[in-house]
Amino acid sequence: MGKSNILIMLLLWISVLGCRTYIIKDPPPPSYSSIKLDSVDFEDLKSSVEKKLGKASEYREYKKDELWIYDNSFNGTQLGAITFDSRTQKVKGITFVPDLDSRESKIDFLKEQKFSHLKFEEVLPNRCQKDFISTSIFFINKKEGIIIRYNRHSQLVESYSKVQSSYMDALVDDIKNCP
Repeated sequence: MGKSNILIMLLLWISVLGCRTYIIKDPPPPSYSSIKLDSVDFEDLKSSVEKKLGKASEYREYKKDELWIYDNSFNGTQLGAITFDSRTQKVKGITFVPDLDSRESKIDFLKEQKFSHLKFEEVLPNRCQKDFISTSIFFINKKEGIIIRYNRHSQLVESYSKVQSSYMDALVDDIKNCP
């Protein structure tokens, strides 16, 4: 009886240790996390952007502009936005919203590595309301059309944009002057 128990235990251990277990995970639900906003170029038409990125999560219209907002549907975070000139239907601005734990959310990375060849002007937003306390500061390079919005309180980059030079002056005026 002792030899048969040992044989059974040996066979049991061989079967347990010799078997492999495979866990097959379902693919993650579709999201916009694979969207590459940097594949969009100035002068792209709306139809071209939709082919590159798919449909936007949200559309907003203004007097002279149309804004397409792209969200990550899986976790609800915003990835960025594309601004179109309503008259020409062409891209005039691309805004990136970095993940909080990404390198792009750090001002030092953007200024010293991503845009190291650029000099930035520091611009504080001017608000008419006396009780308004802004934690945002903007770093602007008009020549290259780069605007970085940085939150001094959280010490995170809220967004950064690449815009056409013809659109840059209007954006800087909106930042500096009262609405």
